[in-house]
Amino acid sequence: MTSLFIAWRSYRAALGTWWRASTARPLYHAWLAELWALLPAFLRARLDVAPDTRRIDWPLVEALEPGTRVTLVLPGREVLCPPVSLPAAAARDLRAVLGFEMDRYVPYPAQQLYYDARVVERQGDKVRVQLVVIPQARLDTIIQACHGRGLTLAGIDARADDGRSLAVDLLPPSQRPRPAPGRFLDRGLAWLAAALLLLAMLGLLHQRDAELERMQQAVQGQRQALAKLEAVRRELLNTEGAATYLAGLKAARAPLASVLADLSQCLDDDTWLEQLEVSENGELSMSGQSSRASSLISQLKQCRTLGEARFQGVIQPDAGTGRERFSLIAQLTKEPSHGASPDQP
Repeated sequence: MTSLFIAWRSYRAALGTWWRASTARPLYHAWLAELWALLPAFLRARLDVAPDTRRIDWPLVEALEPGTRVTLVLPGREVLCPPVSLPAAAARDLRAVLGFEMDRYVPYPAQQLYYDARVVERQGDKVRVQLVVIPQARLDTIIQACHGRGLTLAGIDARADDGRSLAVDLLPPSQRPRPAPGRFLDRGLAWLAAALLLLAMLGLLHQRDAELERMQQAVQGQRQALAKLEAVRRELLNTEGAATYLAGLKAARAPLASVLADLSQCLDDDTWLEQLEVSENGELSMSGQSSRASSLISQLKQCRTLGEARFQGVIQPDAGTGRERFSLIAQLTKEPSHGASPDQP
């Protein structure tokens, strides 16, 4: 638990260092100031979200009313700004790392200094750090002078030799003013905005996933419909092929009515049929009784719709009728065209 707390403090310190060096910080404060100005006076007095803070230079020249909240800006001659280059991993806890290695950059131990630092530039696995150092005794004297004037210090910044702000805070952490109650509201609103932004992003992701799932279901439905259509097409092709095959068979053999009419002319009056069957391969089988069964083969040769007639089994006499029982097999032939004469081959 202790290691987790230390890691959290290190993360907060690194985040604070990054925020102080960020170019978005002045824009954020300007935006807050604009929002603060839009609030009614009674609400500003109640919340006290953004108390007025003035930036003044040291040494103090301007006469200010006691209790004025100020950010003191030290001139470049009051501070030391040695160039520092550190590994990128050191940016996670910049103050702790610099506290251990302060004697490498200034001729004073860290216990005798007030310092602050911020990351200026990242160069691969290195970071360039802006380190600002001032002796404790000198800064304590400056702080006492400000307190003697009745001023409330909100922070202590410094200027570089060219006059630009170094964007640091040299005020000791123990002397920094506690955040106003409205600052907690400010932080709460910031966290709420971040949470709402996260929820909006999650909502967009959920909506995208739902849309993707809907499109996948639509594609799956189209695939199923296409599969059904393909099955119907194959069934239609099979049905068409079967119809074509049956039509070919019908065209290749004589109709059953023609076969019966032909048989009635070929067979004599002493012959009658008890069974007649036509198979799918065009084979005709018949059985019955006749007074002269042995002459049936020659009689069937006169039939135009039959050929290859032969007996199936032997001819047997029927004691009941006195006739001969027979069984024949023949092959159906194609019926001749209507224009052909019966005598033509």
